[in-house]
Amino acid sequence: MLIARVVGDVVATIKDDKIVGRKLLIVREVTTENEIVGKP
Repeated sequence: MLIARVVGDVVATIKDDKIVGRKLLIVREVTTENEIVGKP
């Protein structure tokens, strides 16, 4: 299992029919101490 923090959301003018009505989020992996893992 990975722990992640939401850092933003995605806004698109055109979406595939499969994802209409769903929210797309940008996440970053973090440690249990809430520190960012890896490069951005």
